[in-house]
Amino acid sequence: MVNLSHDEILRKRAGITLRTVTDRIIRTYERASEDDVLAGKGWYDEARLVARELADHAGISVTAAAAVIAHLSPRCPWERNITMARELVTTGHTRGLYGNVAKARRAMMVADPWETFGKGPKTRAFCSNIIGDDHAVTVDVWAARIAGVSEDQLSRVGVYEAIAHAYRLAAKRVGIAPSEMQAITWVVARGKSN
Repeated sequence: MVNLSHDEILRKRAGITLRTVTDRIIRTYERASEDDVLAGKGWYDEARLVARELADHAGISVTAAAAVIAHLSPRCPWERNITMARELVTTGHTRGLYGNVAKARRAMMVADPWETFGKGPKTRAFCSNIIGDDHAVTVDVWAARIAGVSEDQLSRVGVYEAIAHAYRLAAKRVGIAPSEMQAITWVVARGKSN
């Protein structure tokens, strides 16, 4: 099996170059207001506080609480994500996508919450970011749109990691952490700083 570079993967599987993706991310970052930058830089710190609150309440590790949040996050607005996580750690139940709820519930019960993550890189990266890994990049649909790739393209082998790599390159170019680049551009794209 031949290992393809991130650029080759993007060219072959998404019809775009690594440089183009990185430049798109930078252009979005350059549109950030001061409020956007502050909101993005503090986003994962705030998420970590929520995870600590959940962990304290439920008597679980912060990693398990972050896994609960991450598992419940697909297709879920942040406010609803937190409401669902609080419901789950308080009552053992919440309404959401059954498979996601089952994984979140399991993350509260196992010794190693990392074993609850399958092959989907987004929820694993989101959990990593919440617990303080600034190198991980959560590539959700908004991060993919910023990069110029569709959800279908993002699901192709190697594309997720190639997009994450582009975020790391963009972050290095401007001198911030990759997680901050992703969060700041997410804030800009969503218009969520206010």
